[in-house]
Amino acid sequence: MKKEQTHHVFTKEELASLDVEYINIIAQRKLEYQVARLFYTDTTLLSIWTMLNRVPRTTIKTYGFNTKRYPTEFEYNPYFVCMVSDEMLRYVIISQGLKYTLRHATARQLSDKSRHSIASNIAINSLLIGNKDSDVSTAVNYAMSKTELDTPSKYKYEEKLSLEDYYMLLEQEDLNNGGKGGKGQKASNANDNGGNPFESQSDAE
Repeated sequence: MKKEQTHHVFTKEELASLDVEYINIIAQRKLEYQVARLFYTDTTLLSIWTMLNRVPRTTIKTYGFNTKRYPTEFEYNPYFVCMVSDEMLRYVIISQGLKYTLRHATARQLSDKSRHSIASNIAINSLLIGNKDSDVSTAVNYAMSKTELDTPSKYKYEEKLSLEDYYMLLEQEDLNNGGKGGKGQKASNANDNGGNPFESQSDAE
């Protein structure tokens, strides 16, 4: 593999002085570098990412799939991409590529979106944590050191179940709580409040 490139992690103050179009260019180059790395580390995930249009959107907080478009779009907030480290972005590329491979991006009929999102995160992280591939393990360990990921241990669930299994476990907990909202109701707000996702922070991790 070629020598690694290291991309600058911008602060909100730095981004505030830049033109939005320039921010889009910086974010695109940073994201595409991580996708291109897959040529050396995981050609299966690379083939998945070649099927996805990658589109900057300041109307979402971080990133997500838009399956209403064909081909499917991976939408990302350029501010988010500019403000996270290469290691965190690598985790995003690996985990989201695996989600799309396993068709988690397609919400099931009658599926609660919040619960579906958490169940998907738990299932994907269950597969990634402890992975012997050095690139995967480095990215996952870094992500775990910076944020609390949705994992089986966090929810005290069995390891390596399917999305559907975790969904039913979360649903059962919600029912046991009388429908007042349990673990499955604690959804990520990744697609809310567009613009700069770290506007209240001095920098990103």
